[in-house]
Amino acid sequence: MRRSNLSKDCFDRKKHGLAMTGFGYNGIAYYFICGLTGIVIPNTTMYFAAPHLPAGLLAVVVNTVPIFAYAMALLGRLESFNFVRFAGILLAVCGLGLIILPKTSLPSPHMIPWILTSLITPFSFAFCAVYIARFSPANIPPLKRAAGTLIASTLLLLPLVLYTQNFYHLHFPLTRPDEVIVLEIILSSIGYLLFFKLVEIAGPVYYSLVDTIVALTGLFWGYVIFHEHLNQWTSAAVLCILFALLFTIKKQQVVVEYSRQNQ
Repeated sequence: MRRSNLSKDCFDRKKHGLAMTGFGYNGIAYYFICGLTGIVIPNTTMYFAAPHLPAGLLAVVVNTVPIFAYAMALLGRLESFNFVRFAGILLAVCGLGLIILPKTSLPSPHMIPWILTSLITPFSFAFCAVYIARFSPANIPPLKRAAGTLIASTLLLLPLVLYTQNFYHLHFPLTRPDEVIVLEIILSSIGYLLFFKLVEIAGPVYYSLVDTIVALTGLFWGYVIFHEHLNQWTSAAVLCILFALLFTIKKQQVVVEYSRQNQ
């Protein structure tokens, strides 16, 4: 009887130790959910859509994360209803309608399915942001969360990469494409670390502000590098979406505070 109790006590201590280090069942599930919704689904979708859409327009569409995040938080009763922010959601819908509905909006009608497909990216990012703000384990620091999420996303993508035989081998000495890929790896890793840290400090507010900045800079670089120009429909759509972002982040409540109060 004593041996049985001792074994159970050792098992509980081991289980508690794994949980404290972030490698318990809840920690691993957390990493895989964040990796799937914050990296695998949104980035894969965006990379598939990128060759088929103007870079500036894609930057605006995929950075509508705050609009989806507020709608999810509203449905999940994590946020209270605010007329100004709800007007932002309606403006975003109008903006997307101005992109999709007019026949002269896009250079080719074949871009419409890719615009709709690219909306999976902000939807998935928004789900990940709300999930992190609500369910982040307090005992796991941001660096470990970012590392666990990146490792989990690697494991999730590995079968797809091997199946499609699209694994890219780096060359030594590094070529220009290799240097860009390595830079992307470094910046993405730093970005996810900062993301988890910002959510911990101030919640999705800063995340929303970053999305607005990325949407603007995406338009700028699309014009500078690819000489992209917006017509009257896409210009009106971009203005609607940008104002929608500003309205949505106005008076945004910190979801992290809600989660802390209810833990």
